[in-house]
Amino acid sequence: MGLNVDNLAIQRIFIYLGEPITPAQVQELQAIGITLYLDSWIPPAGEHHEGFLVADMPLNKLAELAAKDYVLRLDSAEKVAQPQ
Repeated sequence: MGLNVDNLAIQRIFIYLGEPITPAQVQELQAIGITLYLDSWIPPAGEHHEGFLVADMPLNKLAELAAKDYVLRLDSAEKVAQPQ
């Protein structure tokens, strides 16, 4: 996953959730233009109480996504890995 410069209006993000996303939540997010990569779901484990999945989000939907009560946290997935 590197920086996508093809469309700078879209941000690849991690959506952190307390439990797996439901079909109704998937539909709700897709309706506002968020592309979810459902096969990327990493469930909560051990002392980590949040799971996450990868998504592409239009930048103008950030506030709307962050306001969802089931979204615990958002983080950018647009980090470029560099060799050490």
